Amino acid sequence: MNRTRRNPVRGNQPIYVAVITGVSGVLAALAGLRPTGSAPVDVVLVALAAAAVTWAAATAPWWLVAAVALLATGIAGSGVWVAVSMAAVTLACVVGAGRRNMPWARSLATLIAVQALAYSELGVFFGASALVSIVALAALFVSGVWRRPSAMRRTVGKVVGWAGVAVAVAIVGFAIAGLVARAPLEEGNRQAKAGLAQLNQGDIAAASASFASAAKAFQRADDALSAQWA
Repeated sequence: MNRTRRNPVRGNQPIYVAVITGVSGVLAALAGLRPTGSAPVDVVLVALAAAAVTWAAATAPWWLVAAVALLATGIAGSGVWVAVSMAAVTLACVVGAGRRNMPWARSLATLIAVQALAYSELGVFFGASALVSIVALAALFVSGVWRRPSAMRRTVGKVVGWAGVAVAVAIVGFAIAGLVARAPLEEGNRQAKAGLAQLNQGDIAAASASFASAAKAFQRADDALSAQWA
């Protein structure tokens, strides 16, 4: 016999969770995060990721929601986000202390944590705050999905699987674009250095020709990096 998962989402709770999930995605998209450098792709990617975590957190353990929110207080980028994140910690603890289900409260606390993490700053090394945030939110997502009914877990697994395939294809495209753009970038760099040397020697005509060649090479590199398959 399959054991019933805890924290079921019943009654009007799915509606509340859906609204909170949508708001979380929109707010995260407005945070200006640029994981790929392509604005349209980044807006969609960030919105979907934030929404997915917020939705899954409706059935995640309250203590994990509190832990992620507490993490956000530790790496928050400002005092305002520290205070807001502490409110999320408090909300999650209220759910746990009262042994309540309250899926909407778990999602709301996660919404706050996600936004705080989006503006976090961790000066250990470049990308440290992003790495910590991704690990924490991924754990929250997996934990929440694990507590959903088996049919829903299978559906989410398929969606995540296809998303993984899409990401893999995108990575291959970026890699190919980088390889194609390498030669013109190196040529552009060589021509630009030659132009500077010629300029220092007073050979204006040769420098102008070298800079023109460099511009053409850099344009070819930009075309490769901007290709549809990149």
